[in-house]
Amino acid sequence: MKIGLKLVICNILFSVIIAVVSLTGLIYVLKFDDKGLTMSYAELFEIRQIFTEIRTSGEPEAEALKIAKNKLQDKGYSYFYYLNEQTVDTNSTDKVERSLADKYYRATNEQSVIFDNGAFVTSMALPSGWLVAVNSDNYYGEKQKTYLYIYIASILVASVSMAFAITTAERLIIVPRLKALNQAMHEVFNGNYEKVMEIDAKGADELAEICAEFDTLRKKLCDSEKENAAVERERGMMISGISHDLRTPLSVIQGYAKGIKDGVAKKIGKENEYIEKVYSTALSMSELIDKLSAFAKMQSRAVMYSFSEHDICEIVNDFIRRNYVQYAARGIVINGIVPQNKSLIVNIDKVQFDRIFQNICDNSLKYKVADTANMQIKVVDKDENVEIYLSDDGPGVKDFMIDYIFENYYRGDPSRSNPVSGSGIGLSVVKNVVQAHKGEVVAYNDNGLTIKITIPRRRKE
Repeated sequence: MKIGLKLVICNILFSVIIAVVSLTGLIYVLKFDDKGLTMSYAELFEIRQIFTEIRTSGEPEAEALKIAKNKLQDKGYSYFYYLNEQTVDTNSTDKVERSLADKYYRATNEQSVIFDNGAFVTSMALPSGWLVAVNSDNYYGEKQKTYLYIYIASILVASVSMAFAITTAERLIIVPRLKALNQAMHEVFNGNYEKVMEIDAKGADELAEICAEFDTLRKKLCDSEKENAAVERERGMMISGISHDLRTPLSVIQGYAKGIKDGVAKKIGKENEYIEKVYSTALSMSELIDKLSAFAKMQSRAVMYSFSEHDICEIVNDFIRRNYVQYAARGIVINGIVPQNKSLIVNIDKVQFDRIFQNICDNSLKYKVADTANMQIKVVDKDENVEIYLSDDGPGVKDFMIDYIFENYYRGDPSRSNPVSGSGIGLSVVKNVVQAHKGEVVAYNDNGLTIKITIPRRRKE
């Protein structure tokens, strides 16, 4: 239940209780006369009934009068019976009560009810005389004052009780979760994102929602910290790898340049060969730096993708047409298998996808063992998705390497003996581009290395 709704219900109950107590007290207050005395309607009715029974009971007057006197005495009244204007029977010796009885016993011919200076006097004319009942000790007035005090005390008790009940309920419901939230915030502030916040599933209110949202934030911060840590590790590995890979060709350039400078190349007649080696190594270094620059942009999400609808079959055929000769000259033959007479429209970036094919083909070229290797690019329609298989007939990779070949700067050559030709970032680029297309990429050995790319026909934002 929502906290706001609970407070509304508590306020309604509180208001009802206060209203009932107030209305009850108000009834008594309104019945006070100007002297502050009153008697309840029930008691007034009983006194009148006692007087009336003297005439209507059917008993002889003397017997009925005796019964009435006993009843009045039982209720705490003093009675005075007048005969020929003289008091012939009474149970009181109080002078004030006698004076009041003398004053009002002939007030009317019928029963009368009179309040006088804190006393209650009622009288009735009987066939033989007058019966007067007096209460001069403020019995009814004091009783009603007690009710008034009880009424005021009831309001105070009800108010305090409701306030205590609401406070206790909210303390049991809200305070523990506030403490848990405060502790969780303290843990997050200190960098501990692993601390799971225990949320009361029964408390489906605003505070529970806040706690759940905070725990979601904690999880995101935790995931972000892990991702940042992984990025930092990868960055460190990449910097170390780049330093290693650039050091070797630089050493080659320095060696050949020194041979030219010292005249060694000229003495042995290989000056042009030294110059050509320096130039070719510098070009390879430039190519490596360009790849590293492109990879860094992808890692920092600085690459701007231009998605549009293309026929993946046409893209594969176009890549093969443009690159068949140059790859064949370097020792790898590319073949394509695509659905015939069918268009498979996909929402992709054509330039970046072309880079995927090029990087995978370059990877197969680097690790081929025969003079001539084969690369097959196969396209398969899978309803909502398109699967692209790029398979070569090379040596493949060791099983334990399958899970790592798409990682940043990972190479199957642990010695890094050929850093210029193998930069270790080609398949990482493939993975980044595929993920940007909301797809998946996996690798497995099947008489060589096969890389399977799955992309949705309609890319989800």
